[in-house]
Amino acid sequence: MSSTARVRRTAGLLILALLAASATALTTNGRATAGTQATDIYMVELDDSPVAEYDGDIAGLPATRALPGGKLLTQATPVLDYVEHLTRERAEILSQLPDATKLYDYNYTYAGFSARMSRDEADQLAGTSGVKSVEVSGTQRQDTVDTPRYLGLTGKGGAWQQAGGIDKAGDGVVIGMIDSGFVPERESFAPMKTTKQSDALIARKWKGTCQTGEEAPVACNNKVIGARYFDAGIANRPIAEEFRSPRDYGGHGTHTASTAAGNYGVDMSVSGRDYGKGSGIAPHARLAIYKVLWAVDAAGGGTGTDADIVAGIDAAVADGVDVINYSISGPGNTFVNPVGLAFLRAARAGVFVAASAGNTGPATSTVGKNYPWVTTVANGTHDRDVQTTVTLGNSTSYTGAGIGAGTPEASVVLAKDAGKPAVKPADLLLCMPNTLDPAKVKGKIVVCDRGVSPRVDKSLQVKKAGGIGLILLNPTPNTLDSDLHSVPTVHLSDVAGPKIKRYVEGTASPTARIAPAQPVRVNAPKVASSSSRGPAVAGNGDLLKPDVMAPGTNVLAATSSFAAAGGQYAFLSGTSMSTPHVAGAAAILKSRYPTWSPMAIKSALVTTADDEDTNGDPIKNDSGSPGTPFGYGAGMIQPKLAMDPGLVYDSSYDDWTRFVCGSGQVPATHDLCANGRIDPSNLNYPSIAIGDLATKQSVTRTVRNVGLLPEIYTPKLKGLIGLKATVTPKLLGVLPGATATYRVTFENLNAPADQYAFGTLTWRSARHTVTSPLAIRTHPS
Repeated sequence: MSSTARVRRTAGLLILALLAASATALTTNGRATAGTQATDIYMVELDDSPVAEYDGDIAGLPATRALPGGKLLTQATPVLDYVEHLTRERAEILSQLPDATKLYDYNYTYAGFSARMSRDEADQLAGTSGVKSVEVSGTQRQDTVDTPRYLGLTGKGGAWQQAGGIDKAGDGVVIGMIDSGFVPERESFAPMKTTKQSDALIARKWKGTCQTGEEAPVACNNKVIGARYFDAGIANRPIAEEFRSPRDYGGHGTHTASTAAGNYGVDMSVSGRDYGKGSGIAPHARLAIYKVLWAVDAAGGGTGTDADIVAGIDAAVADGVDVINYSISGPGNTFVNPVGLAFLRAARAGVFVAASAGNTGPATSTVGKNYPWVTTVANGTHDRDVQTTVTLGNSTSYTGAGIGAGTPEASVVLAKDAGKPAVKPADLLLCMPNTLDPAKVKGKIVVCDRGVSPRVDKSLQVKKAGGIGLILLNPTPNTLDSDLHSVPTVHLSDVAGPKIKRYVEGTASPTARIAPAQPVRVNAPKVASSSSRGPAVAGNGDLLKPDVMAPGTNVLAATSSFAAAGGQYAFLSGTSMSTPHVAGAAAILKSRYPTWSPMAIKSALVTTADDEDTNGDPIKNDSGSPGTPFGYGAGMIQPKLAMDPGLVYDSSYDDWTRFVCGSGQVPATHDLCANGRIDPSNLNYPSIAIGDLATKQSVTRTVRNVGLLPEIYTPKLKGLIGLKATVTPKLLGVLPGATATYRVTFENLNAPADQYAFGTLTWRSARHTVTSPLAIRTHPS
């Protein structure tokens, strides 16, 4: 039934920032002692299918697979019987390894278990009948007030109005947050006014629980209806300050959850400054919290293992969530790692998954989680910015990011000239811990370079040394972030940096003054430098990722007191912050159109996205260089337009498995190839990508009219320099609920070899505009 069982270490299992921590874990958590073999956590996949995929091929056990658009019925007799069968299979396999310690059973989206064992035991298990694969559990890391206006949720004809009002935006939908937990005391998660109809709908689908926890217990209500935590994989690595409960320590999960579905009309302030009333994107959706990320160091950043993460996904799908938000890192070179397979089955069960593209840009081919069954989200800037200006003693001013109060005019010193004796110059330049000399810093504004240590730690070091302000400089093009700092701070670009340093170095008594922060309107969006870029490694360029972009730079939302320096709200940045905007938008669409599949929802968001900024120009990178779909996908999401997309591109589980088989990532004998294979470019996706066009290639797409009236669409092609593209037929007439198929033939005229040409294909009717981004790479014939 399956490919040869194997032990495999997938690329990207440990990110570089965690190498030192994982080396320690090998001795502390791995139980490596003299005379014994070190152990690790392994993900073990059975030959049998998970519940969401099982098609009834075992005598006496009826099929349990999710039907298109349907949910898993976890208490149905066939499901209970099949789970019992999986339990027996696991017990038989584990009986051969008496020294292995099981962590989790997986039943619904991944059939198998995770366990701690030695490498020899894993090798033995890989050759055992009934085992499909054995692989090391990877380690992953965590990757609004004005945003509703910016995205077209508010106002006449906005997405909230189309949904039936604010109290209908996401109503009846459950968003599962796979993250670092939540702070239940935040107003964003307070009980909300509901209707009997809404409560009955939730009661029918929701099968989860509220796990209060061992430390700092939490409580649920009709807003946060479920909370669980998973820590068997992370074991004893979390710091002592962490909570063995769904309570959030680092603040990441609270921020993403309140962004996706925080309550409407919550007063938000930072450092004593009132920023008005905020709201989540889907304020009437319910939330379910699955804590899988844990603070393992003083920085408070979230770290999780695949063992815990897959357990969280498995539980979320079984509990009955409609949408999953996944703002966690992951590899970009595979479709078939444990997390990817779990999401494959989640999508089959009708769950929409929004996943972060990653924060390793702007280098090419850094985008992660390239699974076609999830929606991968890039980080774009907002047209509302919070800026701070620093004025030097020569009256020259530079404006950057900052949210705090200002400083009086004071002496300014470069960090490199303010160090303790024998400190490494490279560390001093970055204001690393314990490098600044109080005798040289007290009462001054310090100039530090960005890099290595957290940005907010640099201001903390300045404060500890007696400094009163920080000028934070980007050494290379990167985002400007309005972090919550320990002293007034202005964050400046790589262009301003050398000018600041020249002034300080060339002036006998240099001074500076940091002004209080001011909110301003700016041209947007731009692609954040840190946002991971395509082309996707997985799929060899035949799938365009990321899919869309959402606001992810300086997003204001609820967080923990740790992240907010004792407050309740903070500006945070990253694809972690952009992703819950898409999860919230998906919840609004799912509430309005409960029968739509996850791919129909994705299509609505992709084909209505905007690839122009507020000035009407093509989206740029935040460095000022031209942007491409490898940075922003189809563009910034437009939920207002997505509520009525006209046409949608849909696909199913069988299509995804044929795609994976055609990608060459699994052998032809693999279970995922049971339904055959397709050229990956022919997956019925809302974008079109070809990674190896030699001379001529055709792709086909099928669209469905989700409108109420018959419509006639005509195509228009744009871009694709050096290529010829032909669309047939020239007209698409589509009745309500009906489908139509078209073909696009791409021909290489004189395009440079091994380079991508970008463009768009737009189908336009009297009522709708449906646009697909195009990315075509020529290949020498």
